[in-house]
Amino acid sequence: MRLGLRSLLAIIAIASPSNEQPMAQRSGLDTPEAVVRAAFAAYEAKQWSRFAALVHPDALTEFQKQHLVMADAWEHHPRLTEVRDSTMPAAVAEYFDKMQDEMGTRFGNPVLRQFARVKTLDELKALSPQEFLARYLEASSPKPNPKDPEYQPPVAKREVIGSVTENPTLVHVVYRVRTDVGRYGRTEEVTVLPVRRTATGWQIMLNSDLAFTGSVRTIDVETDSPGD
Repeated sequence: MRLGLRSLLAIIAIASPSNEQPMAQRSGLDTPEAVVRAAFAAYEAKQWSRFAALVHPDALTEFQKQHLVMADAWEHHPRLTEVRDSTMPAAVAEYFDKMQDEMGTRFGNPVLRQFARVKTLDELKALSPQEFLARYLEASSPKPNPKDPEYQPPVAKREVIGSVTENPTLVHVVYRVRTDVGRYGRTEEVTVLPVRRTATGWQIMLNSDLAFTGSVRTIDVETDSPGD
């Protein structure tokens, strides 16, 4: 089943108040919305390890797998002189291989630069899934630019609007993101964060808002229907 953002908002608007859980149950981290709010608090405080601890293991593993594939591919990509076809002159292949070697010597593996305090591929592979995400967010978080004192890193505030239960183990939390981008003005958007139940409680998935990547689940979530 595929749920779009408009559909989720419509369901929230007509949801019956009788489906609400007692306030006592909602005071801790025992509801999807409470977990999402805790995740937002850690994220906006740049407490990356605390945030990563609230992420579902499947999301952590998939995030780590995708980036390790890219990091490994960069270091072990075939040389053009070895894989070129007859339409590419040998001199051209040699030129591009030389440029690639020079870039690698000067800058190193570009994927590694996306992770704080990681110098080698072996160091990256040694990180646990939670630490892997935490190091990525630490390195990717917008920072002041010393060359432009007037630049202000974007400041985002997230507000939970409501949630829709798709099944007993999957809830879609809808939230609003207000971002102050300094001299460039302000932006506002509404998006969705899937939250899944595990043996230890509710944990969030990732989306492009929280992980700076479109390679993980975001607004549209496709799941198997109960009858499949």
